Amino acid sequence: MKKITIVLLAALVLTFASVFAGCNAMSEFKIGVICDGGKDDTAGYTYAHLQGVLQMQKELGLKDGQIIVEDGVPDGDSAAVSAAAEKLIESGCKMIIGISYGYADTMLEKAKENPKIIFSHCSGGKDNFGAGKANNMNNFFGRIYQARYMAGVAAGFKAKETGNPNIGYVSAFGHKGEGGTAETASGVNAFALGAQAVYPDAVIRVKITGAWGDFLLEAECARTLLDGGCGVITHHGDTVAPALETAATEGKYFIGYNSDIYAAVERSGLDGTAVLTSAVWNWGVYYMKAVKAAMKCFEDGQFISADAWTEFSNYYRGYDKGLFDLTPFSAAASDDTRAAITALKAWFLDDDNDWDVFTSNKLNFIFSDSACVITQSGQILTANDGTPVPVDRDGVIEDDVIALSMNYWLKGVEVVP
Repeated sequence: MKKITIVLLAALVLTFASVFAGCNAMSEFKIGVICDGGKDDTAGYTYAHLQGVLQMQKELGLKDGQIIVEDGVPDGDSAAVSAAAEKLIESGCKMIIGISYGYADTMLEKAKENPKIIFSHCSGGKDNFGAGKANNMNNFFGRIYQARYMAGVAAGFKAKETGNPNIGYVSAFGHKGEGGTAETASGVNAFALGAQAVYPDAVIRVKITGAWGDFLLEAECARTLLDGGCGVITHHGDTVAPALETAATEGKYFIGYNSDIYAAVERSGLDGTAVLTSAVWNWGVYYMKAVKAAMKCFEDGQFISADAWTEFSNYYRGYDKGLFDLTPFSAAASDDTRAAITALKAWFLDDDNDWDVFTSNKLNFIFSDSACVITQSGQILTANDGTPVPVDRDGVIEDDVIALSMNYWLKGVEVVP
């Protein structure tokens, strides 16, 4: 008996020692975040990311001193990004996250120079894994075009209800062929497909800012679209300026992005019901998984290998993982809109359903009493110049095109000079 007791005691001691060592390692793990917005933002892109970081911090029990934020770092300013990364490295960060599209090249340089630090870059699509590459850096994003499609459905219902087919879209950039990005192109095109599924006459009028987060320019573009006759406005940018312009205009409606724009509009003293809903990111879903994977690359606070990060690899997930969603609708949304989006969310979550947005199958929304049933029918995906869009043998636009190279607007999309 004594022998068994001693063995059990020894096992318990080893267990507690292991847990204690793990706690110590976790308490030494510092994470740096580089962002273009401000750490005190209350809405928008940077705010959504930092809320996700905060969620991760709370769930992992990390202290405030373990999260270091370098904010106000301009997108595409390689010197500023490099300086921010160096500060985080000198502060002892074992993982560095960059949230803006234009940080990619500079972060890749820093990853190569610092192979014992884990780097994670949001948006874009650099694949850094493989022989001779920076296996300590990944790229992460999500199939946000799915939320854009749902938002487009909501916009289509409101446009049809008001009899105004003109829907405005303030976009940071155009498509890849215009020097823009596949990210903005797929967002606009998915939104158009959603709107046209319920209102075939819908026209998406796009005004491009040429910047991810310019408050005054986004406001100016929104005003151009509103004055040009658009009744519903949405955006792909970092600020809430388009929402404020829309909410300040009688009889116009807005669909937000990044965070809950309803709340931001209400804080500004305007009527938040003008905001029908917002497509919001739940970045904490990614940050929880990513930080846990990054921690596995260290033992007792010391870097051992990037193998766990290589295994984690790049991240590109959809609605079924909870990475994004639509916020609850305001009172301005119709019952049909609510029923259709409820059915559409269930549609995306159905494991037996392999449909996705960019496909040769169009969705139809059929109403019976207060419920909505979704059916499919064939369609030919066509660019706005009338040419058919290339699809694979299953009639689907491939992931690489959606995420990296989409260089066209679909039928019904018009760019406003």
